[in-house]
Amino acid sequence: MNDVDEIMARVQTGGKVTHEEAEFVVRNVQRRCKGPIKPEYVDQYAEFRAGAGSFGGQEKGYDLAAFDAVARLGCGADFNDLLCTFPFDGTEHSEPCQNCGTVISFRSPFFLVSG
Repeated sequence: MNDVDEIMARVQTGGKVTHEEAEFVVRNVQRRCKGPIKPEYVDQYAEFRAGAGSFGGQEKGYDLAAFDAVARLGCGADFNDLLCTFPFDGTEHSEPCQNCGTVISFRSPFFLVSG
């Protein structure tokens, strides 16, 4: 079992973690800003996004990641840097990317943080 597994086992049983442990788990998954949508794809993107749902479309047979590669300008900023500035309390946020300004909507992960 690795450190992430050990921390998540504690989380799944209602145990507390330190802020550093929560951040370690969050940063274990790479999250990058996709950048703004290219102007010529704005209408198509809105339509495709509505059809894809909230998890990138995999559950409906769509691949939003492939469309993102074509329809977005690309940024690559580490989204975890922004995510880890908020409390790990499960609340929703909409914040601009620190690099390109694209507004990113997300729910903070929830951890019972000690101290």
